Amino acid sequence: MNATPTPYPEVNRILYTLHHAAVVSKRAAAAWAQTALEPRWRPLIQRAQAHRLDWAGPADPDALAETLAFIQWVVGGEGSTNP
Repeated sequence: MNATPTPYPEVNRILYTLHHAAVVSKRAAAAWAQTALEPRWRPLIQRAQAHRLDWAGPADPDALAETLAFIQWVVGGEGSTNP
């Protein structure tokens, strides 16, 4: 079974880059997101990071609704943080 990459590490890195005008690793961006973004996204970011490190299977289909909500939150501009 092929693993399906989750979008959150990439989204975290994009948000970090937009906020800091610098590019960092996905791991560093996830660590930043854990403290910079709203606490409600922490479990999602943690699961995405764990899944990224353990490619044992596909992304959790049950996380789809939460993933879509996170992406809509980011695209809606709510993912911006104050410097």
